[in-house]
Amino acid sequence: MSIDPSVLIGRRNERWRFDLLTLNDTYIRPLRRVVDGKFDFSIHNTIRSGGDLTCAYEPDIDWLKVRIQPWYILLDDDDETELAKWPMGVFIPESPGEKFSSTGASVELQLYDKLLLLSRDEVESTWVVPKGTDGLLAVRQVIESVTETQLVAEDLGKTIAGDMVWDVGETKLRIINDLLESMNYFSLWVDGYGRYRTNPYIEPMSRGLAWEFVDDRDSIYSPDYEHKADYFNAPNKVILIGQAEGDEEAPRAVALNENPESPLSFQNRGTWISYTEQGVEADSLGTLQAIAQRRLAEKSQVTSSFTVNSAHIPLELNGLVRFVDSEYDREAYCVLQSFSVNTQLGSMMELEMRRVVET
Repeated sequence: MSIDPSVLIGRRNERWRFDLLTLNDTYIRPLRRVVDGKFDFSIHNTIRSGGDLTCAYEPDIDWLKVRIQPWYILLDDDDETELAKWPMGVFIPESPGEKFSSTGASVELQLYDKLLLLSRDEVESTWVVPKGTDGLLAVRQVIESVTETQLVAEDLGKTIAGDMVWDVGETKLRIINDLLESMNYFSLWVDGYGRYRTNPYIEPMSRGLAWEFVDDRDSIYSPDYEHKADYFNAPNKVILIGQAEGDEEAPRAVALNENPESPLSFQNRGTWISYTEQGVEADSLGTLQAIAQRRLAEKSQVTSSFTVNSAHIPLELNGLVRFVDSEYDREAYCVLQSFSVNTQLGSMMELEMRRVVET
């Protein structure tokens, strides 16, 4: 998705479109007379994105046989041509019921992204991925088992270090995320086009900058924002213990924050605060060490966050952004943890961004 950043700055002429899709994500027609809606995205949720939508009652729609793809669209002021557009996602609707009144009938829908399919499907027998299996091939096989085929995977040629086993009743989403974790990948997510995505974990400051929220003449964020910080319990030592094979001692990895520039480091606090995790699946000692560094970074990031309201822009969870408030001499690089989007014209999106603390 390539969008000229200049069209995202300044006055907005905007609209929404809601497409009805088949269960194979093929376009059917627009969804008519949508009253309002809201979409929520969060790395803290099992189903990363979802929301609710209110629309006019249409008796010909079987909500069990369709999906919905909302689009945010920016228009030219003069001729109403589209300047930019991006999809919020492909959502599975749940219709608890309809409301009828003298002025008409409406339907209130709950929406879930396609991770729902994997989270609701539990294995009926022990699921085993043998040692040496291509990790992403194993992920693809689980996705295809729920009759989904759209997977965009960044393959680093990683194989599973030891047999991985899940008991009867485990969800297929948990299986996939365990596999990805063992390779030091991000958890599975679904993009705006309804494609399942896997990406290797990248240190926050090594990710490409998604957006700069700067309070200059082109600022698109509200001057009213919140900052919360709690460094007290943030660890500066992470100890991970892997899986033992046979009589061998379980591998272990230790990540230390000894950066004198970091307020959380041993040098600045004068004491070690530890976090330990056992039984970590990793395809190699190198991966286990990388996961330990990742845990240290993640445990540090949760201590400082900004809640900001901004004009709508296309962002993805875990993206790196820069935030600047020159009035209070505040500048921070942050990772996007969650955001909410309202379909009311003229509304702003609310973002929660956690500050990247150097470790």
